[in-house]
Amino acid sequence: MNFQITNKTEGVEYGTIAPYFIQKILELVKFDTSDIFVDLGCGKGRVLLIASKFNIKKVIGIEFSPELYLIAQNNIANCSSNNHFNTEKINIIQKDVLEYVFNHHETVFYLYNPFSNKILSMICDQIKGSLIINTRRIIIIYVNPRFPEILIEKGFKQIMKYDLINKKCFIFSNQVQN
Repeated sequence: MNFQITNKTEGVEYGTIAPYFIQKILELVKFDTSDIFVDLGCGKGRVLLIASKFNIKKVIGIEFSPELYLIAQNNIANCSSNNHFNTEKINIIQKDVLEYVFNHHETVFYLYNPFSNKILSMICDQIKGSLIINTRRIIIIYVNPRFPEILIEKGFKQIMKYDLINKKCFIFSNQVQN
């Protein structure tokens, strides 16, 4: 099935937060060197660049919009000589998030309210299905959340809340952290 056409109306207009807040939010997560970070709806790639600074294995961005995908690719390429970023860790994929094939090792998911409750519910089901194949700790960072109840209904627990100036960030996990 080609979700590219059918899910176009389920997307939400591009938005992001200041790099300072992205950095602060990512500092709240206790990353492991084996973590694979996935930005679902990566937009222009800002979060990918900041995530690349952390001691994690890989950073993946998935973007539906061909225009935003190209901007993200250019932004990553333009920052490749900047010592603050580890752009070699970054891989951007241009496709519908529902067409993304999990490798069952992804551990941290970042969402800036990229799509409707319908798509969020299906993504949660895919993440839960991936957990059946490979049990692991999952972290979901949900910025500017419109449908946090869906994550709770799908069995994820809210482990943290971070207040931004005019937005919120909820962090969920399938495991309670110590």
